[in-house]
Amino acid sequence: MIRFTTIDPPPAAAEGIQALRIREVAKRWDKLSPADIATLASRDDLIGMVATRHGVGKAQARKDVDAALRAGGS
Repeated sequence: MIRFTTIDPPPAAAEGIQALRIREVAKRWDKLSPADIATLASRDDLIGMVATRHGVGKAQARKDVDAALRAGGS
């Protein structure tokens, strides 16, 4: 599991999440706390957390995360 500091947050971890920085994730999904974001280790972790915290289905969360990853990678 990757832990992030609030001093100098590195890009998030595996499976394309590195395309989004912690601040971008927090801005995009405002119901995720810094502690939630610090526990993210994969794209699937982010999808599950977005679905749970924002009350959307996994399919919608997957679309949202994938769109954010595409936008973050460009």
